[in-house]
Amino acid sequence: MRPAEDTAAWVVVDGCKSASRTLHVAASSTVSPILDYFTDVATSSGEYAEAVLALLRRHITALVFHYKDPEQFTPLANALVTHLGAHVSSIASTDASIDGGDQEKGRLKRMLLVCGVACSVRQGTRMSTLLTHLPALPLIPALQSTLLQHT
Repeated sequence: MRPAEDTAAWVVVDGCKSASRTLHVAASSTVSPILDYFTDVATSSGEYAEAVLALLRRHITALVFHYKDPEQFTPLANALVTHLGAHVSSIASTDASIDGGDQEKGRLKRMLLVCGVACSVRQGTRMSTLLTHLPALPLIPALQSTLLQHT
């Protein structure tokens, strides 16, 4: 990662920490636009996709290690689960033969990559209870390679 990208990642991380060692109330609203960009804009253009994924990986990893218990991470975990759930629901309602089906699969793949980071750090303890609220992931061939990364 280049110095500017590294700096950007730590600015986002520090912006989500509050003075009382809890997650800042604006943390989920800070991360949501980055998730939207990564899943929507980066999917269609490919521009900056790796840099944004690196930023999200560093951000999530740092915050998972920063907070002592899952309750403190809950606002950010809710944002991740909400975004993932929206993409799962969208895949379920999108016909795979329509052009938009491939774009939606790409969005879901990218969101799975991001959530995989949160689930792999500290053995997923910050996400485990929230993931039970998700609808079932569609087991379609387009997602197999992404899902296998998490086994």
